[in-house]
Amino acid sequence: IFTVNCRAFPVLHVKRRKYRLRFLDASIARIYELSLMQGTIAPVPGQQGQWNFGTTDKQGRFKRSRGQQCMRLTQIASEGGLLPTPIVRDSFQLWPAKRREFVVDFSRYKDGSSTSNGDVIYLANTMLMLDGRKPEFPGTKGFDKNYCVPMLKIVIDGDAVDNSLMPEPGQVLRPMPDRNTPITGSPRFVLDKSGATEEGLWVINGLEFNPLAALHTVQRGRAEEWTIVNGGGGWGHPMHIHQEEHQVISRRGGINSHPDDTGREDVVALDGGEEVTFYRRFRTFTGKYVAHCHNLAHEDHNMMFGWTILPPA
Repeated sequence: IFTVNCRAFPVLHVKRRKYRLRFLDASIARIYELSLMQGTIAPVPGQQGQWNFGTTDKQGRFKRSRGQQCMRLTQIASEGGLLPTPIVRDSFQLWPAKRREFVVDFSRYKDGSSTSNGDVIYLANTMLMLDGRKPEFPGTKGFDKNYCVPMLKIVIDGDAVDNSLMPEPGQVLRPMPDRNTPITGSPRFVLDKSGATEEGLWVINGLEFNPLAALHTVQRGRAEEWTIVNGGGGWGHPMHIHQEEHQVISRRGGINSHPDDTGREDVVALDGGEEVTFYRRFRTFTGKYVAHCHNLAHEDHNMMFGWTILPPA
């Protein structure tokens, strides 16, 4: 059963005003696609007590269907803080350990009509994920267009003074740091299994994790372009790169959209077979650091590597 802030089937009362909502995916492996929806809901057999949107026929039988998306969210931040400019979203993905921030105006629906006291809206997940390998993205064999699980019930509950302004598309929130430091290295890290069976340990560049041996070293003050390659047989990997936030430069081989790659991040979402290149500048500290998958079952089975920042020569 899904929980929000450690509560199952939670209810949030909001005023008819704007709210800044912060999201963190604290699941072991699950990837979510979240949106704000309305519709009829009921418990659905076979889903361990989860609810779904749907309709009831004359015989009282409930048929699953997707809810109606009713509000948009304006994304303003990711792991590294404010984005360069806001992004208006109908829905957004949330991967393990990734963080996202949005402004939502609960005084109006996306068609411009006003909300009313007592209106009910649901934060719903439309991403089916049957096991820890990967979700069923649109276009894949297991995609279920009617999968739609409400996770949070939101009730419009009164008016409030609101002098805040909605961030507008194109508005500068925070410029991205420049990438003027010359690139002095382009390390490549390939994520894979050590054997052909599901029980095999994860390896990176063919090696199991060794806490006493750094897989990569770099000098403080330098900049590099790192490439992470997902060679793990279709698994999704949210790779958490410690110490320094990065800027995504390119993605290749994925089937999934990541429109909020524009900001600074410390977790890289990798679809099956995808490789991502990103810019890192090592500005302040020296010492030993790690990078690891934030699918916790993967991390517990060796999916990490150590790397070191050395003092300037």
